[in-house]
Amino acid sequence: MAMSWKKIGKVASFLSCFLAFAMILFLLSTIFSTALSASRVQGIAMDLDKVAGFSMQGAAADEIEFDELRYRESAKQPTAQEMKEILSEAQAGAEDWRSVRYPAPPLLSSDARYVYMTTRLPEEGYSGMGVFFKTTNESVRLWLDDELIYEYGPMEDGEYSQGVRWHLVLLPAGCEGKSLTFGLHSFSTSNLGRFTRLAVNDVRASVSELFFADLPFVFDLALIFLMSAIIIVYTFPLRRNRQAYAFLLLFLLSYTLWMLSVMNWRYVLLKSSDFWWFMQLSNVYLMAILLSLFLAGFLPVAKRRAMRLLAVPFVLLLIASIVGELFVARGSFFACMDFYYPLGFICTSLASMMLLREARRGNEYCRVALVPFLTIVPLGLFDGLWAQYHLFAWDTYVTPFAILSFVVFILGTIRMRIRDEVRSEAMKKSLLDEIMEARQKAQVDPLTQCFNRYKFNEVFPEWTKVAQGTDGNLALMILDIDFFKHVNDEYGHDEGDQVLRNFAEVLHTALDRRHLLVRWGGEEFVILCLHYTLEEAEIFANQLREKVAESPICNYRPIHCSIGVSYWRGAQQEASALLKCADEALYRAKQDGRNCVRVEQPEGLASEGEVKERTEGLPAH
Repeated sequence: MAMSWKKIGKVASFLSCFLAFAMILFLLSTIFSTALSASRVQGIAMDLDKVAGFSMQGAAADEIEFDELRYRESAKQPTAQEMKEILSEAQAGAEDWRSVRYPAPPLLSSDARYVYMTTRLPEEGYSGMGVFFKTTNESVRLWLDDELIYEYGPMEDGEYSQGVRWHLVLLPAGCEGKSLTFGLHSFSTSNLGRFTRLAVNDVRASVSELFFADLPFVFDLALIFLMSAIIIVYTFPLRRNRQAYAFLLLFLLSYTLWMLSVMNWRYVLLKSSDFWWFMQLSNVYLMAILLSLFLAGFLPVAKRRAMRLLAVPFVLLLIASIVGELFVARGSFFACMDFYYPLGFICTSLASMMLLREARRGNEYCRVALVPFLTIVPLGLFDGLWAQYHLFAWDTYVTPFAILSFVVFILGTIRMRIRDEVRSEAMKKSLLDEIMEARQKAQVDPLTQCFNRYKFNEVFPEWTKVAQGTDGNLALMILDIDFFKHVNDEYGHDEGDQVLRNFAEVLHTALDRRHLLVRWGGEEFVILCLHYTLEEAEIFANQLREKVAESPICNYRPIHCSIGVSYWRGAQQEASALLKCADEALYRAKQDGRNCVRVEQPEGLASEGEVKERTEGLPAH
């Protein structure tokens, strides 16, 4: 069935809200990135031309990772003279510096804001290779001996670079055996001096690594687009759980924006680390909020409020993060994430108990909703353990793989809808069958299985239209069993009922689809004869009379009948008038000795006082 204009308008309104939601997130992240950072992106995005040039040369060696780094920390930015001393110490081997084995982070004091880490390149050739590393919330400087070869973000105290960033620094010719010194600056000691990935690698291999790491995200984006289309077209127009599906669409939008913000090639869309960083963190909060609101839609009305309340802590935490980032201190957005995951563990445990309780009570929507919920929550907590708390070495988000569980949910809801539609169709068919059966019972005499007056009232207008559209012939006869009262009085009502049944059965055997047999009341029957002239109806009536007389209808005596016949004179003659003419003819048959047939007289010569009234309840035609 085509969707009504009202439904189309509602879908269009929701799509507008959907796009407005995306635009608000985009503007929010843009405001943050503009107001909080004056830095400009450097590294991979800036050096693509150089990367292309170097990648044509080929690498002289395989990838190498640094086993040991030596480091020193500082609470404030070194002066120019202090910086020269740091680089001199690094070139001399940094014997007095502390040592750390990669990938372990350096052990820093709580007030450290700067760390300098150094290592020495091997004496072999590294033509066409580059230093490939990843940082989080860190500004970077890179020196080859005392020559600055790369810089990213501000190094001034109080100014910070935020976001996750891949860096690819091309090594110039003659770099073999020189010291490689990193200067790192961050507001967070948990991120300061921490490299998620650090190696000297072929440029082409580094770019390929970034590209192939994003393939699961690309697949997920296509899958989200397909699922959203299915929800909008197939599920969202339904009245049932419409609000839940609306929040699911918003959740998928937030999920999409989060994936875009963690993809390695996000800088192709927009060259702003701050923008993508705030986009990533904002959507982490929003996904928790929207997931709670989405699940609440499948709970009973009395329990939805409890599920929605689980979103309140995340709303308050998001507000606190924004206020802190704008008015208190840089890094508040990231710092509040330390509370996000413990809070998420508590809230998701409560939500799981509510869903499981309803699923056990037979709520199928809660049962299928548990699949994505119990998939995305553990994967999200796993990513939090390595990305936020650095409890173990890991470099790949696993949360995007949870999108496959939403396919199970959508297929489950579609299966339930198909099943409900099949049940609904079966119920409709059963109801229609019951209506038809009840209607048939209302139109059929239970004793003789002939139609009753209600059927006659329904069929007569239709048959007159057929007659008027064809040969114009339609006749009616009324049959009355002679001396039927004597049968009841002498042999009992059981025998009388049997006589009525046998009489009707004899008539049935002589009729076809041109005839409509109606028990009019008592021992009287009406036959409507389509395509019969008055003369043909009279002949047919005599045949019926003779067949009744010859049939063993009663066990004790022969049964005869009298018949009155009338002819339909056109659309101006109503059913009541046609019946009156036949009734007058039947009255004359009774007066003439019974067991005979009489036809209507022209212009109705019999007086109305001599005729019994048989037209009560008939509709006008």
